[in-house]
Amino acid sequence: MKTVFIIKFAKGPALISREDYINKKIIIINSVDGDKLSFKNDNILIKDENDIIKMQYTCYRVLAIFVIGPFSLTSGLAERLRKYKISIIFFKYSFRPYLTILNGVDGNTELRRIQYSFENSLLVAQKIIENKIKNQIITIKKKRDINDNSALNLMYGYLVNIPNCQSIQEIMGYEGNASRIYFKTIFDQVEWHGRIPRVKMDVTNFLLDVGYTLLFSLIEATATLFGFDLYVGNLHQEFYQRKSLICDLIEPFRPIVDYTIRKIHNLGAIKPDDFEKYHGMYRLKYNASKNYQFLILNEIIKYREEIYLYIRKYYLWIKDVERRKYFEFLI
Repeated sequence: MKTVFIIKFAKGPALISREDYINKKIIIINSVDGDKLSFKNDNILIKDENDIIKMQYTCYRVLAIFVIGPFSLTSGLAERLRKYKISIIFFKYSFRPYLTILNGVDGNTELRRIQYSFENSLLVAQKIIENKIKNQIITIKKKRDINDNSALNLMYGYLVNIPNCQSIQEIMGYEGNASRIYFKTIFDQVEWHGRIPRVKMDVTNFLLDVGYTLLFSLIEATATLFGFDLYVGNLHQEFYQRKSLICDLIEPFRPIVDYTIRKIHNLGAIKPDDFEKYHGMYRLKYNASKNYQFLILNEIIKYREEIYLYIRKYYLWIKDVERRKYFEFLI
């Protein structure tokens, strides 16, 4: 007997449509500019420090609000955000998130039962890492450098071995080898220490962390619209307060950030004077963060429709993984 699972929203269709999603906006508020957030009827207003309206959006057309810098959140504002299912993420000036309030679908118990009893984690992990390495290969090919052929051959070798892996640890071994070659190749003209996650030893590592953080937040705000338990993944192990599902879903999209940072380097848009070192780690100066926010986030948002489609297909796939085909995202 076939079981049909239905997600019920308080209003509207079971799943947010593609059209509704791509029409939703991501609002960025820079508190350093004195921006303020308020509501009027069914509209969100962004006002400057003189209470002059800078932007106005209907609440039904907002997906998430990114707040950079200190910000006061009132109970009335929180209530409105929840009513219209608008997520809000607060970032420090360094782009490190310090508070996330997700307003999506609650009570999707059927989906969560599937997540909690899921028995095909190895298959999911294989498909995600295959997808990631394919996008890394595509990103290297964008350089159009004949000297990259040996690196590409090695990466193809790792790629073809993924379906034969018998454990997630084995998969991550191939992924690690592929990523070392990939980063060395994609940033071959950059002086840096190589990719070291969350250790901002140089400007490139810092900007990669910023880009991944912004990408993570967009994927998180999108995934919450489906009612997932964000802490239950398949590729990444579950740790306390680790959103393992988002860590899984972000993997095929990481090369978007990588290529963006490479492009910023090549355009000469990275200025050494924009950065400072604090306790041995790089960070952006207060007055420079807005420029990099614009450069990186604008590139990520170009792929928001693909992110939605990928998560929607993932949602359908894990409910019937034996009969449905994995939906790849290719750059």
